[in-house]
Amino acid sequence: MNYLFGGLIWLVTGNPLLAIGVVIALIWLAEGRARGRFFNPAKFFSEWRQMRHLEGVLRANPHDRVAHLERGRLLLKFHKSKEAIPHLEQADAGPKGNAEAAWLLGRALLNTHQLEPAKQALERCWSARGRDAFAGEPLVDLGAKLVNMDLYREAVPILEEATAANSSSAKAFFWLGRAQGGAGDKHAARSTFAEAILLAKDGPRFKRRESWPWAQRARLERARLG
Repeated sequence: MNYLFGGLIWLVTGNPLLAIGVVIALIWLAEGRARGRFFNPAKFFSEWRQMRHLEGVLRANPHDRVAHLERGRLLLKFHKSKEAIPHLEQADAGPKGNAEAAWLLGRALLNTHQLEPAKQALERCWSARGRDAFAGEPLVDLGAKLVNMDLYREAVPILEEATAANSSSAKAFFWLGRAQGGAGDKHAARSTFAEAILLAKDGPRFKRRESWPWAQRARLERARLG
């Protein structure tokens, strides 16, 4: 279809270079959309409407922990971590707590550079659901933050746990490779980055699509290590 469209552009404009450029652009856009790299306005608008709806729900019932959890999750997704924290605290405030709320609260606290409170929130998540909770994502969140703080040796065992909890997470392998490289173990880092790259080639299509951006970052980091 792209080639037919390019041929049509060629016939209309008489410019083969323009037609080739259009075909390349269409392939690039289709590939990016399939891999989930590009902005989805329909999804954005739907989630924005949900945010507005939850705002009304919480005005009517400020003790609705489910609404607090969902609004906190969406605020976090829209990179509003500071605004998400009070909602996630409310969601986690029940007598038995809430493992998902504790995890997302930990993520929001990490995003706002509150390391110790974040660790406490994540410990509540792990206490309720185990260290492999949510396919190791809370471990990745903590490990990635430690890497970004240059605390590489502290990050390595946490990210090793993350890759054990989810051996198909290219994201976990990428951050483990970063931690190993930062800690001075370049041989282990190269091997770990190779695992992340491999995950973008194998497995179901949705997993390859999910792994692709982390595999590209792993390639860059591996090249940087030399």
